[in-house]
Amino acid sequence: MATFESAEALLIFEAERLDAVFICVPPNAHGDIENLAVNSQTPMFIEKPLAHDLATAEDLALRIAGRVAVAVGYQWRQLSFLPEVLERLSRTEPNLVVA
Repeated sequence: MATFESAEALLIFEAERLDAVFICVPPNAHGDIENLAVNSQTPMFIEKPLAHDLATAEDLALRIAGRVAVAVGYQWRQLSFLPEVLERLSRTEPNLVVA
């Protein structure tokens, strides 16, 4: 199994073609990794939010459109314990959530 020191090294690695990438970075880190995926024509799932500002989101949308398959979503949506968490939160206002 190969290891990589950066997203760029992974996405330009010629010996192994990726089926897709899951991009899970803080909102202010979006942009460069998605551009690497688009340039290597690697489909991607981008954890929302797509960006922390409208300009970055619009730039990514223009770069992605029609070039590569992409989905943006919230990967925790289907967790089995989420309904219980939501129910408990509905009973009281949280002061701090650590997860």
